[in-house]
Amino acid sequence: DGGESSPIIGFADLPGFGYAKLSKDTKESVEEAAERYLGRRRELALGVLLVDSRRVPNADDRAVLAALFDMGVPLIVVATKSDKL
Repeated sequence: DGGESSPIIGFADLPGFGYAKLSKDTKESVEEAAERYLGRRRELALGVLLVDSRRVPNADDRAVLAALFDMGVPLIVVATKSDKL
């Protein structure tokens, strides 16, 4: 194998956004933790933002989009639940 390592693909789900039922304090705590996590992930190659196609993107969706854009992370938006339309 020559000692070379293969790239590792990992996924991280950041709960607490969108329509999660959280207290204001908990939501702020989750947002701060997510920002710290994403800010440290230099190897982050792609952000995938899942949005419910039945709803208009909300302020949280737009904030995540803006944060990833500001960090220079390539991003793809995926519309979910299209089977429910």
